[in-house]
Amino acid sequence: ARVWDLFTARCLHVLDNHTDAVTCVCIKHEVIVTGCADSLIRIFQLETGACLRALMGHSSAIDHICFDGTKVVSASSDRTLRVWSIQDGRCRKILRGHEDEIQHLTMKEHLVASASWDHTIRIWNIQTGVCTALLKGHTEVVN
Repeated sequence: ARVWDLFTARCLHVLDNHTDAVTCVCIKHEVIVTGCADSLIRIFQLETGACLRALMGHSSAIDHICFDGTKVVSASSDRTLRVWSIQDGRCRKILRGHEDEIQHLTMKEHLVASASWDHTIRIWNIQTGVCTALLKGHTEVVN
C-alpha cells in the first residue's frame, strides 16, 4: 500500500509490512488502518508511515473495516466480525451469525450494520456483542 499526496501526486510512504493484497483501507485521526488477504489488520501512523501494530485473530481475508479513532471493527471471509481496541490491539468482541462472507460494514456510535453474501443485513450492538436486528428478504448478495 502507498500513501499519496493528493495535491502533488507524490508518494509519501510505502506501507510495506503487508504479505498479501490490501483489501480495504480506512483513514481517520492521522491513523491508517488496512485489512489484508493475509487475515491481518495493520495500523499505521499517517505522518510517518510507521506500522504501530498488527491485529491477528481472523482466519481468512479481511473484507471490510471501520475505524472511529478508538476501535476498529473488521469483517472477514471467515464469517465473523471482530471489535478491536486501538489502544492495546486486543480483540474485545467476536460477533458471529452470518452464514456467508461479510462484504460491508458501517458504524455509527455503538451500532454496526454488516452486509453479507448470505442475503442478510445484521445490526450489532458492539458494546454488548448482541445482534439487535436481522434484516431478511434480499434475494441476492447484499453489499
